[in-house]
Amino acid sequence: MNKKVNTAIFIVLATVVNIILMVTIFLIMLLLFGRFIKEESSYTILFMMFIFLCSIGGTFFLYNNLIKWATKKFNLEEKLHPIFKGRPRRDGRQ
Repeated sequence: MNKKVNTAIFIVLATVVNIILMVTIFLIMLLLFGRFIKEESSYTILFMMFIFLCSIGGTFFLYNNLIKWATKKFNLEEKLHPIFKGRPRRDGRQ
């Protein structure tokens, strides 16, 4: 396989892992909410918004650390095609 195919596979797998992480964090926090907070609480909407935002933030943190670790461990910079290329400078350098 060439670098472009490796990059496409990596993007698809990383997206699936990201979604699984978000759903897992959301469900864990939802279970904790159901376990420790009373259902008739007047702050249920705020707790749900907090859970949603924390699942997004927690996923972002875990995903970034996971990608950094995988990049170093498996030396992905040599195996993947760069997704974003730098703009050429006006003076001709890259």
